[in-house]
Amino acid sequence: MFIKYIDLPSVPEDLIPPIDSIINGKSYSRNDRSMFKCKEINPELEEWLKKSMPFEFYACVFQVMVGWLPIHVDTKNRMVAINYLLCQGGKNVFTNIYDNDKITVIESKNINLKQWHSIQTHKLHNVIGHDTTRISISVSPTDYEKFM
Repeated sequence: MFIKYIDLPSVPEDLIPPIDSIINGKSYSRNDRSMFKCKEINPELEEWLKKSMPFEFYACVFQVMVGWLPIHVDTKNRMVAINYLLCQGGKNVFTNIYDNDKITVIESKNINLKQWHSIQTHKLHNVIGHDTTRISISVSPTDYEKFM
């Protein structure tokens, strides 16, 4: 399995900013694309993550997906992402993992809202079926091997 649910504490609702604030927030990277953006996490949430996650991480962001994202792998140093969906982006949305041919789906999951999960981002993947904005908290663990 390349997508797994993880037993981690739920994010307190009072630490999650309003959706509009996330969407219009400061970009984490200059490499944002029109369909996918990484936004800075608010300091209170980042502090909670540092105290609550039982692992070290080198980055935490809000991911905002507003359009179709092609099949891809993440940057070369990001092998695993630990994500927490705030908005699914629709009712029939699936995260797919693909074989190297970029055609054969080897895993497909409709991920639950507000439940931590890991995804092996070094594998070809994408999200299909979203018709509204999809937002998640995404954490990049330093020691990714324990999530593989």
